[in-house]
Amino acid sequence: MDVIRNKRLALSIFAALAVASAGCSQTYDGDWSDGVGGQATGGGSSTGGSSNGGGAVGGGGGEGGGELTEVQLQGADSCGGILPVTLHPGEVGVASSTTVGAQDDVKTWCADVDETTSAPDVLFAITLPEACTLRVSVSAKDTLDPVIEVHRTACEVEAGGDPCSNASELFNEYLDDAYDPGTYYFIVDGANGTQGAFDFEAECFPPKCGDGILNSGEECDFGAGSPGDGCIDPGQPNECHVEKADPALDTCAGAADAAAVVIDAGETLYVPSDLPYESTLGGADDEMGSCQAEAGGRDLIYRVRPTSDGTLTAVVGEGYANEPLCPDGSLGEFPLTCWDRALYIRSTCTDTTTELGCSDNPADADAAETVAVPVVANQDYYVIVDGYDGEPYSSGQFVLRLMLQ
Repeated sequence: MDVIRNKRLALSIFAALAVASAGCSQTYDGDWSDGVGGQATGGGSSTGGSSNGGGAVGGGGGEGGGELTEVQLQGADSCGGILPVTLHPGEVGVASSTTVGAQDDVKTWCADVDETTSAPDVLFAITLPEACTLRVSVSAKDTLDPVIEVHRTACEVEAGGDPCSNASELFNEYLDDAYDPGTYYFIVDGANGTQGAFDFEAECFPPKCGDGILNSGEECDFGAGSPGDGCIDPGQPNECHVEKADPALDTCAGAADAAAVVIDAGETLYVPSDLPYESTLGGADDEMGSCQAEAGGRDLIYRVRPTSDGTLTAVVGEGYANEPLCPDGSLGEFPLTCWDRALYIRSTCTDTTTELGCSDNPADADAAETVAVPVVANQDYYVIVDGYDGEPYSSGQFVLRLMLQ
């Protein structure tokens, strides 16, 4: 299973974040010339789920409660022969089909990219008369390693923002997303030239806060929600809107007025000291480090005061047991702690020329960032936790580890 790890593809939202949706799909932006492999994301090679920002997230839309009414979908071998089927909230479109003997009409950008990976495909069209949280799934029955791609404008047209899911070799793919009223085209393809029988389902639920999908009017949606995720939980006033960061962490002025984090020689501190993690989701984009390629990342600022001369080391991207917070092998489901971070330290918060160190791994969006700088006793230093840029996968949860040696 190949996983793309670059700054643009490695984390698509949470992603997702579901400052976007739960699950994790990638969307086509019109230029994937740097390569698309066969797998899976959090941003990763083609992925499943939908993208919502701030890091990918588990869960998935499709919480409707109660039984869904089945509607038979009609598969087609070409765009010219496609027959749209209408789905309402509370209905699930179902079909059993096979790509064996079908033509290769559509080149899915996340798998069917050249002659060596070419495979036949089957097409479906779904008309939604109402807005819908739609969970689309394809389950292979035999030799098919399935792929799903969605075309939002026309059957033949692959447009920017069209998602494609090729998240695993386990013969199941999912795409969860919010859909406005309209007609949408779903392509079931085969990865690595495979073909075979499959079951296709499209579950339609009324959009709501807590379904794990970024619906119209929402700023974030992480499903049921949890403390410290940065999103106001379902059922609360202003639900599914971003919870603004503590002013003491959000600006240089706030950090200067807040109590300093005091650290002694030989000490290791974790900030926050215990769960829940902190989140950059509600922070503003106030600062930018010299190692960051782009502005736009949300940042939080910590004023740190060493009690002795030495080397101050800051780490973000690992947990309380120093474990990676962006695990491998997650098949497209990435926690809110998995996002593209940047980290830098200044001696004067508002003066970029006083930067002492900056870390933003140029190739691996999952990597923890570490900065170590010389410090003087009883002077204040500003440790700034930032995101790579303003995209959804550049915000998320973290714990900041500080060491003085």
